Amino acid sequence: MDIVARDELFNDPRPMANLVLPYQMRDGYLLPLCDIFLIGRNQRARQRVLIDSGAVVSIFAERAAEDAGIALP
Repeated sequence: MDIVARDELFNDPRPMANLVLPYQMRDGYLLPLCDIFLIGRNQRARQRVLIDSGAVVSIFAERAAEDAGIALP
């Protein structure tokens, strides 16, 4: 059985793409890092993040939301 990504907005059952990213050295450790964009209503902010496929939630610094123009409660 293939793993599929299901976009709840568009019900898109296309197979998930394989993406290979090299580990990067950070503070003396090789880590699985990648760059993403946090997208707010009128702006976006690039963030370098740690890939953790076992994480239940993603955590960003409050400043990342401010940089993307995302208002937090």
